[in-house]
Amino acid sequence: MIELRFDSQARDEIDQQAAWYSGRGEGLRERLLGETEELLRLIGTRPASFPVVRRVRGGSVVRRARLRKFPFSVVFAVQGNVAVVVALAHDGRRPFYWKGRLRPHRP
Repeated sequence: MIELRFDSQARDEIDQQAAWYSGRGEGLRERLLGETEELLRLIGTRPASFPVVRRVRGGSVVRRARLRKFPFSVVFAVQGNVAVVVALAHDGRRPFYWKGRLRPHRP
C-alpha cells in the first residue's frame, strides 16, 4: 500500500463537485463521493493498474483513474511509495489544466 496525499486544489475540486451534485438529484452527491473514495482505495493499493498520462522530470509518473458513473478522473502523481492526488478532473473539459500542480513531493 502506498501513502496518499492531496493537493489542496484537488480537495477543493472534490468538495465543489459534491456540492454541485447535491442539488442535482437524490443521492447523487453520496454516489459521487462513494465512487471517488472507492477509487482512492484502489489507487492506494494498486496505483500501477491505472494508465500513465505523463512522465515528469525527477521520476514521477502521472496516472489517471476514471470514475465509472461520473465524467471525472482522479489524476495522481506517483513517486516511490507516495501518490499525490493532483485533481478531480472533468473528462470533457480543459485537458491537462492540472499540469501546474505537479511538483516534487517531500518524503
